[in-house]
Amino acid sequence: MQTQRTTIMVLGAVWAVYLLGGWLVGAVPRWRPIRAEPATPNLPAGPPPAVVNYLIHHGTTTADAPIGTLIDLAARGHLEFYQPGSDSEQVMIRERSRDRGHLTPYERSVMNRVVEAAGEDDWVPLADLSVHYAEHGYLWSVQFGRDVAADARQRGLAVARDGGAQAMSVAIGILLSLVTGCLMPASVVGVVAGPDAEQVGAAGGIAFLAGTGLSMLLLITACLYLNIRWYSGERLTKPGRAVAAQWLGVAHWLRAHKGLADLPTASVTVWDRYLAYGAALGLTSVVSDVVDLTVGDRTTLWSTYTGTPRPIRVRYRRRGRGIGYPPSAVIVFGLFWLAAVAGGAYTVARWHERIGPLASAALALLSALLAGRALYRIARALLDLVRPIEMTGLVVSRSTFPWNIYLEEMGRDADTPPPFFSTPMSGQLRYYLVVDDGRADAAPLWTVRFASGHPRECHEGDIVRLSGYRWCRTVRDITVLTPGPRSRSRSKHVAARGRRARNRA
Repeated sequence: MQTQRTTIMVLGAVWAVYLLGGWLVGAVPRWRPIRAEPATPNLPAGPPPAVVNYLIHHGTTTADAPIGTLIDLAARGHLEFYQPGSDSEQVMIRERSRDRGHLTPYERSVMNRVVEAAGEDDWVPLADLSVHYAEHGYLWSVQFGRDVAADARQRGLAVARDGGAQAMSVAIGILLSLVTGCLMPASVVGVVAGPDAEQVGAAGGIAFLAGTGLSMLLLITACLYLNIRWYSGERLTKPGRAVAAQWLGVAHWLRAHKGLADLPTASVTVWDRYLAYGAALGLTSVVSDVVDLTVGDRTTLWSTYTGTPRPIRVRYRRRGRGIGYPPSAVIVFGLFWLAAVAGGAYTVARWHERIGPLASAALALLSALLAGRALYRIARALLDLVRPIEMTGLVVSRSTFPWNIYLEEMGRDADTPPPFFSTPMSGQLRYYLVVDDGRADAAPLWTVRFASGHPRECHEGDIVRLSGYRWCRTVRDITVLTPGPRSRSRSKHVAARGRRARNRA
């Protein structure tokens, strides 16, 4: 018993050292803060706006990178903006120069997007450009980020993560997984090699081998996942960090000009590349609200509830409670699982001598895990029933399908109410909401269910008071306080574009 306890303690200590060391070597250097230089109006020569966005975000691009690239192309004479009225959402754009020889791949992709959105027309509304590639906007954004990263590496501002350190970390993790997979089942259950091995029995030996293989597989999978997270992306070089510090100083200077955030897209003729870099640095809220080249990325939406447009990260639920069952249903399912686990435990107890002690211990452990999971879900659902929450906020998105925001908007007139997705549960209907209450930069996805004759209606742009269950993410009641537009301006432009296509046909 003492040997088994010592083995478990040693393995735990080794794993703790490995995880802490891998995190310090792989993840921490990537997020080391960059100290900004003093504020200055001088634009450093060299990187374009997309690369600047990449540097100040520690080797990742955001939705502001393609916006800054679009404005920069206009400032350099490749594109032209035209705003016929005072509404910043009525901006038109067209290609001005066909010379693309010296453009980077990501700049050419933005130019191609403008040309393809315009089609045979010379000018194209900026809103139509935003919804172009809406179905595959996420893939377009991924390729854009890869091209920006390649440009940063070519300029010597970033390098790929150390492959040798990652390979060594993976090798150590696999070795630890193999050793742990062999020793842990033997230490926990008490199986030892030597003369006592015959006492285990055939069933116990099979269960021991199955437990060993499963332990190894789970540990190796966890190690690979952690190493991918630790060593993903690029690392900024010393010159790259210096350039990022310079641009952070420019950002401080631009931030002091409060009017910059309210400038329309067409003001690039006056502000030139200052507006482009301001967009890439995330300082031009009006431009960012009008232009959205990352349509299709389901993880980021825009909200104006606080008065200033800002991005909202959407937290999608995992399988299980991601369907959005009410607490009562979660409790019923949990009780069902407890009954099933109790039946299985009773069967194991009766067949204990025939299946062997090792298999009995493994099944008992599995039963305990399933029972613990069911009890946890029941407890959280009961807590939801006892303590429902109430919040007031802006409906940022309403969708029929939880993972396909904007899918039902494509090709549908903006004045047509969206269809609902029927569920087999008592003829109920449901839809999904993202509501921003202005307290955080992340918002969950809520499930709204209602029976026929008792609708709980709301639309995008409405200010609502929502009462629901925090953990189940299910709406109990919803009241519209301030009605807003039934859909985004993006949807209106999509519908108008569809009507123009039907008229031409």
